[in-house]
Amino acid sequence: MNNKEFNVWLKEFGENRLPKWSELPDLELYMDQVTLEIEKNVSFILEKPITKSMINSYVKMQVIDKPEKKKYSKKHLASIIVVSIMKQVFSLDVIKKGINRVFELDNPEIGYDNFVSLFNKEMEILDGKNSISNLTMNEDQLKIAQVVAIRSVIYKEIANKVSEFNN
Repeated sequence: MNNKEFNVWLKEFGENRLPKWSELPDLELYMDQVTLEIEKNVSFILEKPITKSMINSYVKMQVIDKPEKKKYSKKHLASIIVVSIMKQVFSLDVIKKGINRVFELDNPEIGYDNFVSLFNKEMEILDGKNSISNLTMNEDQLKIAQVVAIRSVIYKEIANKVSEFNN
């Protein structure tokens, strides 16, 4: 992979976005539908596809809520999206604490959309040059933690692609 190919990949990668709450399906989904929806929306950032056993493990470890009658709601889907992204960098114990804070706001829609907005903003500033903006300690600590965590996932994916230069 040469510099031109990498820049093309980086531009294309940077065009990906997570769906906002309003863009998630309103219907309750069965497990197969959930895995398809996750694959459709976050495959660009995942090292490997989300499986049924992974989701069952998230439920068993109480990282996400248990489905009702084997059906997953919009909140479940949002939680699985956040967990699947952050799992690439953080342990499930750390994610469990963080996701509880994201979704303990007035309603899960606000917490999820805040996460998505931060993630998508970071994706927008990928330009192959200097995409690191300054964070000050005057900002909300949850926001700082989320921005740094999101950057970790994004830049880890870039690092994986850069490592291909040697091949």
